[in-house]
Amino acid sequence: MRKVSKITAVTLIFASAVLIFLFTFFSFHRTPLPIDFIVISLPVIFFLLSALYLFRKAEEGLKNILLLYSTLLAVIFILEFLLSFFRESALEAEKPVWVPYEYEMKSYLVDQVHIEKAKENKYLFNDINHEENKPDSSLFRIAVLGDSFIWGSGVEDSVRWPARLEKKLNRYKKTEILYWGKPGWSTKDQFRFLKEEGKKYRFDLLLITFVINDPHMKGALPIRLIEAKSITGKYWYHYSAAVFPNLASFLKCYINRLYAISAGSAYQTWLEDVWSDKNITVYRNLLREIKGFLEARNLDYLVIFTPSNHDELIGQYMEKGEILFREAGLNYINLYPPLKEKFDGVSTRKLWGNPADPHPGFPVTEFISDSAASYIADLFPWF
Repeated sequence: MRKVSKITAVTLIFASAVLIFLFTFFSFHRTPLPIDFIVISLPVIFFLLSALYLFRKAEEGLKNILLLYSTLLAVIFILEFLLSFFRESALEAEKPVWVPYEYEMKSYLVDQVHIEKAKENKYLFNDINHEENKPDSSLFRIAVLGDSFIWGSGVEDSVRWPARLEKKLNRYKKTEILYWGKPGWSTKDQFRFLKEEGKKYRFDLLLITFVINDPHMKGALPIRLIEAKSITGKYWYHYSAAVFPNLASFLKCYINRLYAISAGSAYQTWLEDVWSDKNITVYRNLLREIKGFLEARNLDYLVIFTPSNHDELIGQYMEKGEILFREAGLNYINLYPPLKEKFDGVSTRKLWGNPADPHPGFPVTEFISDSAASYIADLFPWF
């Protein structure tokens, strides 16, 4: 009887290991890298070692292990059930503790569409390829330099504020916008592209965007231990979330938060370093260099401060930014004050691109595009 129990246990564990491997392998529809096989093999090794242990121990040991597994499984089911009652509050909180897996994946898939489109672009921008010279001399062309706001993180292409602006301007004059931006780009990255590649293009107006993390000069952004597109995300996170979506997403958020605190890479800590006197001194020099570049080429330009919402912290950093751009003699408009006035009293969460992404959603992108259109109307008589 004991022998049958052992054989049954070994068979079940081995079958589970095979299923894990097959599920993971075929879920991503690509040829795994060597590191992928290592990650996949970990649960296989675990189950095989468990089988070896069960084979060598008495039936009492088998009962104890099965009891342990059953208890852990019951706890997981209970936690998953309890978290289901907090889904709505998680979606409404100003600063959410966690984001349900379903909404995180919807956001992830939106960004994947951008990534696939960017593969066709010469510079990997979320844009079509453009000719360096304007195809039509009557065409009004705007180049927009930025980061994830221009890329469109968390929203469909049509929701991005330059896309909203392009639609408005085309009512009056044929307009084309060049979307020069990538997630994580700083002012330093934007200027490097402008002086190396962007200068080759002919445009009528250059819009340079500014967000509060743009002064980072080191090229390193805060990292998370578990990301949807990382090794841990692709396998452990997605696989567990397929069965326990609430618990998996909840643990992911807390693990990332604890990691950020312990590693000193929490966003607020990183942002304070970005705005440190040492870093800002270097940033001042960069702004003066940008000013000289723009003047030497006699470019029509405007720097637009684009807040994602009306959080007071954003306003404080944008006030500091005003001082820097004023000192450098750069033309700018700070949209935080009018945005705060317009949306004061509205939950910042309602201004998000989607429930899982705090990048600006339609209300904010529409506001920014309206503000940019007003500036252009004052500058160009045909508007």
